Amino acid sequence: MKKILAMAAAFAMAVSSFAVDLTVGGRAGLDLNFFAWDEDDFDTKVAPGFNINALVNIGITDELGIQPEIGFAHRPVKGEWSESGYSGDIEAAANVLEIPVLVTYKIGINDMFFIQPELGPKLSFTLGKLTSDDGDTEVKSPVNFGIAVGVGCGINLGPGALLIDARYNRDFTKIKDKDDEENIGSFQSVDLSVGYQIKL
Repeated sequence: MKKILAMAAAFAMAVSSFAVDLTVGGRAGLDLNFFAWDEDDFDTKVAPGFNINALVNIGITDELGIQPEIGFAHRPVKGEWSESGYSGDIEAAANVLEIPVLVTYKIGINDMFFIQPELGPKLSFTLGKLTSDDGDTEVKSPVNFGIAVGVGCGINLGPGALLIDARYNRDFTKIKDKDDEENIGSFQSVDLSVGYQIKL
């Protein structure tokens, strides 16, 4: 973990050496989580969670930027299983450390408003166990690789800009139960966030 964070910091410092501008900020908001179950007998239910991120946008040009982030997300899991005439509900939750590195493109509408599409890879780390009322599940693959894609609407306000964005996250790595080696599924969510960023 420490090596990954150190590499991310070194990458940001290297890129910032040829950056046109540097913007720092944060974002927080609501997550709508819909877990992708690996079993056909499970149906997904939407479960609300939350996220909070710190970000640095490294401007390569006036429009193009690279935006590494580090954040925390609480990702509940809800579903319903049915088999041989029986059915039941499943509820669990995981706390996740996320490190996306996004490519952003700022499109100015006028002096006050801009739109900013964003796309890039994402690493996430499951912190602890997948917890539920039926007992905790220790996961074998706590490190997950995924992708994040979204769009933000920016409003130049005061010394910086208010950013309202929507983002889709999808993990490609399957979470495994450490005890029985079975795939559980993978996280996916839609994040609705509000943030503020200031140009240094």
